[in-house]
Amino acid sequence: MPPVVGWLPLGGAALWLGGHVLAAMLLPERGPLRERLCLGLTIALAAALGLVELLGALGWLTGPVALVGCLVFAAAVTRRAGLRAAAADLAALARASVTAVQGPWALAAVAGAVAVALASLAALSLESWGWDALAYHLPPVHDALQTGRVREVPTHVTYASAYPQAVERVFTL
Repeated sequence: MPPVVGWLPLGGAALWLGGHVLAAMLLPERGPLRERLCLGLTIALAAALGLVELLGALGWLTGPVALVGCLVFAAAVTRRAGLRAAAADLAALARASVTAVQGPWALAAVAGAVAVALASLAALSLESWGWDALAYHLPPVHDALQTGRVREVPTHVTYASAYPQAVERVFTL
């Protein structure tokens, strides 16, 4: 397992917090919760992409440095009012989740949660065997993790470097 994977939960939480605090400041209480959640996730993904590009350009793409970058991002954008709004949104999301699993939708919610949990467990613990992942998703990620840089993957297979690499950059973090 690459060393970056161990830092993923804490770094991901920091990116989510920073993204959601920014979203709460950009879209105050006037807008619906789902808009702030979507904007927060979009900002968090953009921050992850930017962080991988920056660290890769500097040659510092390692787990501890990536974690520090995630924490610095969260600390830089977090303000007290934004934290209160993010906490209120998280509480509202928890209330909505509890309401959703009560009543006639409870069985569907449980089935969905089990399906997501099983898919996540399989993705984390099983090696990828699909041609799509092996052919052009894994080479850039593994190359970035091994070299500490984001670069064109040196390969004789042309299409490994020909596809857009935004998803690979986010998954490198």
